[in-house]
Amino acid sequence: MPILDRPIKPVIRCSGLDRLLSCPGSRTLEALVPMDFTFSATGDEMTWRGNWVHADSARKLVELHDAVAPDGLTEPQIPKGWTPKPWDERASQWYVDQIVALTPPDHVIVVEKRYTVEFERFKLSGQLDCYTLSPDGEYFVINDDKSGTNIVDHAESNWQMAGYATLLKRQFPRARAGKLQILQKSAEDQVTSVDVEDLDTLVEYMEKRINEALDAPFTVETGYKACRLCPCIEFCPALDEEITEMKKILTPEQVETLKVTPNLAELAEIAARGRAIAGPIERLLATLKDRVIEEGSVVLKDGTQVTVDDELGNRVVSSPKIALEFAADKLGDADLAWLTMKMSLADLEDLLAEQGMMRKSKKQGVETVETWIRDTLGHLITRPDVKKMRFR
Repeated sequence: MPILDRPIKPVIRCSGLDRLLSCPGSRTLEALVPMDFTFSATGDEMTWRGNWVHADSARKLVELHDAVAPDGLTEPQIPKGWTPKPWDERASQWYVDQIVALTPPDHVIVVEKRYTVEFERFKLSGQLDCYTLSPDGEYFVINDDKSGTNIVDHAESNWQMAGYATLLKRQFPRARAGKLQILQKSAEDQVTSVDVEDLDTLVEYMEKRINEALDAPFTVETGYKACRLCPCIEFCPALDEEITEMKKILTPEQVETLKVTPNLAELAEIAARGRAIAGPIERLLATLKDRVIEEGSVVLKDGTQVTVDDELGNRVVSSPKIALEFAADKLGDADLAWLTMKMSLADLEDLLAEQGMMRKSKKQGVETVETWIRDTLGHLITRPDVKKMRFR
């Protein structure tokens, strides 16, 4: 067959397998979304933090621990003038320490390596943060770094990790088994892993699942995996139908059968449905806010007016590193201070109160949570102006 007549195989990214396998039709909808070539340059704080942590940990592994970077090390995609926070520096070092501790002594460490392998109907592509390989090429360990605070699926139920294992098996045919590990410092389970004893079966299964998804290009389905990162939430028919179903006219017969306290299985079903659309609704609200700022207020069908007002925002620490030192000295535990302050000042206040400090007191000269925050960290705290969306 002439080259120009050959069908173009779709490129499937491992990072998008959660969505593809949960909602095959998302690929069809995504094709309608204009490409945004500026995102890597603009992005957001979480994106920049992740980019920096990945680049910094890869550099440390190469320079200090003899890792190899076949594709070379690149500078992180961050805006000019952006600097990492103490949390980012600690997250990078923690990941490096984990890799060093978990890697078998005879394995080679490979960082920031992209692979693309071709199957009969598609190409599978992905960039691995880090993997290690045994000298005989028969065993590998994938170590995926999740530097954000949004908790991800554990390794045993993570399609992205299964995709990475598929890539490595095709790249290293001698590999018989492997371990898939997700490392996330901000998660309760910081390291989750699963052993894969039969890589040939995994590759066969993954090819079958991806082919099934490609055979269902018009099937859209809501769900946590499908919706949480989907760029099509503003016009997705399945999500619109799911939200519409939230409104229901009750009949007397239905009221009589309602359970005020559902059993465990029923409660789980309700919570799972809510979890599936919670993330997309938050993103829809963020998009609406941007549009209202740009175009002005809007009035809904029921008369509700949506506006965006200038208000004082949450407290912000201008110098987290200095504040962290003060908190560590007060708590007597640097790690405890860091884990608390990476979330919010409110978490630090709660911890101080749990350790016996009164939150407030009318007595003069008594140190309380309120006075300690004010006197010790007050010069580092500001409340910037923010834009808040209101429904009236």
